Amino acid sequence: MSRPNSVEDRALAALDRLVKRRPTNELLKAKMAAGHRIITPTSVAAEAGVNRGSFGSRHARLGHVWLKIQELAEEEKRGSVAEELTKIKAENARLKALLYKTNIHNASLQLAVSRLQKRSTNRDDGANVVNFRRNDRKRPR
Repeated sequence: MSRPNSVEDRALAALDRLVKRRPTNELLKAKMAAGHRIITPTSVAAEAGVNRGSFGSRHARLGHVWLKIQELAEEEKRGSVAEELTKIKAENARLKALLYKTNIHNASLQLAVSRLQKRSTNRDDGANVVNFRRNDRKRPR
């Protein structure tokens, strides 16, 4: 699922350059790439952020690099999740606004229907005709 040229890929390439000269590190690198946690005194020291000096400092550096790789990959994931979340929130807001509009429209339609129903029950055509005639009589000619 990782995109080409992602942080993890670039970091793995950097790790590759670090260990290229030492074939003994191939297994270590393969395990790291597979996500295994390498437990050696130097890797533990590296996780703690301690450089062990001349003894296995290369391994300590590798451990540190791997930690950095994982941190960056996590950050990248969090970034994409945050993007997705903002998209979903925007869509949610849009749908809420649409629902609100629809509810208002629905309410106004119901009101109009109820008014029409009231008007039709109160209507008496004969009375209306009489009223019109009366109005005509009251008008000055």
